[in-house]
Amino acid sequence: MAPIDGLGRKVPVERRRSTEDRRNHELYVSEAGARALAGVREVAAAHEDDLLAALDGPEREPLAGLLGRVAARQGLTPGVHPGNRTLAKRAGRREKEKVRPDS
Repeated sequence: MAPIDGLGRKVPVERRRSTEDRRNHELYVSEAGARALAGVREVAAAHEDDLLAALDGPEREPLAGLLGRVAARQGLTPGVHPGNRTLAKRAGRREKEKVRPDS
């Protein structure tokens, strides 16, 4: 439970008892987390609009479909940036570096 307990300090989540099994806990996005996600979505949408400004709506739809096919062929998870695959590994390295004694 230690990694989950520390998660609330790093990420705006709430840990609640499961309604189906009182022995388990479930993670929920907190109100602060929901606000942060809304802000991220807004920035991402603005970035996408800026990036694709040369294309109108009807031109963007086939592009999204084609890129989706490319991503599927590469085995990428829909809606997840491939850079996120390495976040846990990088975070683990940073945590290990923090606990190393000074030489």
